[in-house]
Amino acid sequence: MGLTFFVKTLPGERVETNITLPEPSGSTICGTITASGGEPAAGVLVLLLRDGEPFPLAQCTTDEHGLYCFGPLAEAQLYQLCVFQAGQRVRHLDIQL
Repeated sequence: MGLTFFVKTLPGERVETNITLPEPSGSTICGTITASGGEPAAGVLVLLLRDGEPFPLAQCTTDEHGLYCFGPLAEAQLYQLCVFQAGQRVRHLDIQL
C-alpha cells in the first residue's frame, strides 16, 4: 500500500506532518548483486515476473551498492527474477507512428 497526500502551503507557512504507517501487508524480495570479484554491481537490470506470465510485473536497476527491492508482493506466489548485466550492447530504434 502506498501513501499519497497533497499539501498546499500558504505564504510564509511552515507545515509539519506526522505520518503513521500501517502494518506491512504483502511480502518483499530484496537482495544484493555482486560482480565476480565480490564488489557491488551497480546499474544491473532486474526484472520481476510472476510464474507463467510473459511480461514483467516490475523492473529496477541496482543502486551503487548493488541493492534491489520489489514489493509489496502477493503472498504465496511463485516469482521469477531475471538479471541482465550492464555492458550488454544496446541497439536504439526510432519508431514513428
